[in-house]
Amino acid sequence: MYRIVPSGAAINGEYAYFSARDYNALLRTNLHTYNTEYLCKFERETCNERIHIKAFSHEDDVWFIPLYGEHIAKYNIKNNNLKYFKLDIGRHSSASIKECSIFDDGNDEEYSPTFLYANLIDDERIFMVPAALNNLIVL
Repeated sequence: MYRIVPSGAAINGEYAYFSARDYNALLRTNLHTYNTEYLCKFERETCNERIHIKAFSHEDDVWFIPLYGEHIAKYNIKNNNLKYFKLDIGRHSSASIKECSIFDDGNDEEYSPTFLYANLIDDERIFMVPAALNNLIVL
């Protein structure tokens, strides 16, 4: 039996969806029965530990914000699939709050974000504290 410690977790319906701290795994726990099941691996991630720092639930999606991972991941609970995103940050003053957009990433060789913290602003925006930049990022 494995000891699974959650890293980034979010509640959606009767389940808690989470990234495992010490493994590359997306899991969910039923909040009524406490049964935990493996859903999938984060295939585009090269690291295997502490991939995500935070998770958020919005409608049928659970979003995972990376800590040591390279991608923002969106898991759709109805379709049981993952989609990956990288940030398009553009050029801004290092003292400003950056407004960012995300795009579907077909190339793993570009900018790889690593964040120290993230939180919801409202139903449509997240702010993130990047480890390598002197800015907050609003997504």
